[in-house]
Amino acid sequence: MLTVKKVISASLVIMFLVISVSVVFITEPSKASAAITTFIKRSGDILYEDLDGDGTKGANEPQFRFISFNASSLIANEVAGWRAPDPWEQEMLFKRISELGGQVVRTYVISVGNSVTSFNRCVTAPNTFDETCFRAIDKAIQLANQYGIRLIIPLVDRYQYWGGITEYAAFRNKGTEDFWTDTTIRNDFKNTINYILNRTNFYTGVQYKNDKAILAWETGNELTAATFSQLYPWTSDIASYIKSIDSNHLVVDGQYGINSSSLTDPNIDIVSNHYYPDRGTNFVARAAADRAASIGRKPFIVGEFGTLDLSGTSNTALYTNLINEVISNGTTGAMIWELMMHNVDGGVFHHRGTNSLSFDWPASSETTSYDEVGTVNMMRNKAYQIRGMSVPALTAPEEPTLLPITYVDQIAWRTSVRAEKYDLERATSADGPWTVIGDDISNHMTYNNKFYDKTATI
Repeated sequence: MLTVKKVISASLVIMFLVISVSVVFITEPSKASAAITTFIKRSGDILYEDLDGDGTKGANEPQFRFISFNASSLIANEVAGWRAPDPWEQEMLFKRISELGGQVVRTYVISVGNSVTSFNRCVTAPNTFDETCFRAIDKAIQLANQYGIRLIIPLVDRYQYWGGITEYAAFRNKGTEDFWTDTTIRNDFKNTINYILNRTNFYTGVQYKNDKAILAWETGNELTAATFSQLYPWTSDIASYIKSIDSNHLVVDGQYGINSSSLTDPNIDIVSNHYYPDRGTNFVARAAADRAASIGRKPFIVGEFGTLDLSGTSNTALYTNLINEVISNGTTGAMIWELMMHNVDGGVFHHRGTNSLSFDWPASSETTSYDEVGTVNMMRNKAYQIRGMSVPALTAPEEPTLLPITYVDQIAWRTSVRAEKYDLERATSADGPWTVIGDDISNHMTYNNKFYDKTATI
């Protein structure tokens, strides 16, 4: 047992508490402190690290491939009431990605105001932007540089979940499908793109279009339209517009699935697809077909994959077979949906919605509805395998931080990035004797991420 000598007194409960952390040996995080110094560029159907900055792949410039996670809460936290994430939460998420071997994280979309949810939207009206929302993106980009992890940022959503194409159309009193063809609506969206690419990061002083931590802009998330004649011309125009402002970064086609026209479009660098059972359960066959279509033409990534089945069936074998296919057929990368972050108020966030699952690191052995441990460990192993690296040795967790205690039923701590379970001890003085009041407390703790000391005397 690793005991952390962190002792405080409670304000209403006269006692001292100490948290001791179960020795769950996890890798040390990346110690990268300098900004990422290279852009990622495309050569044919692969990506590479442009070490000399000339935009042409040299023999010494390595191919860039990755296995990693999506992280929607990185720029807006749905499960915390749609608030902006705390910087501590964002940093803990980057530490987790780093320990899992991830070189890339895909955020969720730039949110747009709507009447469905109430939170700080990035776009509140045509050419009107919320600083709180963008300040969270600023911090994410700063931390991405610090931890050597690159970002893929989708620009608009197909769904009203975070606000997207329907909301842009509604700003002009138009219907959803008008988003693809109406000139005024398209110019509104282009104004958003212009604002994003030219924004100067509050924390770094670097414009987004010049920031090397950004791997790519994605035209949108799972975009579909009523007809091909609507969607592809829009995609081509938006990709061209992005390139006219930002020649540094790659552009991912955000259409749902590979469009053959995108494979020859000079302004589209990467094609992608998402794999969920509603579109076919044979992930391996789908990945093989998509890579076959892209070979010799464009890099291909699996932008999302996961399950809509919450029945308790383990999908670890399905995911493992998919990742093995990705690695063997030359696919550039794959990202599972999704990794959640630690809670600044204690515990960790988790998403167990009706159509999505989230994962934690360390994976919880108490998650019985699906094989979280098996899936996350597999993802970590494969993240190093695709890079031709051995999996790093395991080390002890960091120290957790006990939060101020006001009530005996609201004891909480900021969890360690590498610990799964905790012991909580109480004493009337710092010298002890110490009494265990809770052992093997999981990251998820109890209701509302608080521990209830039922043995305390008021």
